[in-house]
Amino acid sequence: MEHFDKERGAIGMKKKTYEELIKESPVTYDMYANMEDDGRRYEISDGVLELMSPAPTTTHQSVSQELLFSLNATCRNEYIIYVSPVDVIFPLRKSASRILS
Repeated sequence: MEHFDKERGAIGMKKKTYEELIKESPVTYDMYANMEDDGRRYEISDGVLELMSPAPTTTHQSVSQELLFSLNATCRNEYIIYVSPVDVIFPLRKSASRILS
């Protein structure tokens, strides 16, 4: 079992900042999972770390709300529907360094 330190990440690696990671391409899931938490939202797309917008617009929120109502009405028994963005950190595996797209 690998050691995870909150300050240094998996296996004691120093956590990197967004600025440090964007210089490294391609960015892997391991790199993202061990990144410093600076309060901003990020996404990996084709090996590139993308800074996401800070908050959805009111139009986005309205569309999301309608979608939520529709999903709850038709899928409530099969799925758990979340309203907010939720970070998903996958368990560490030997293949965790593959590029996510």
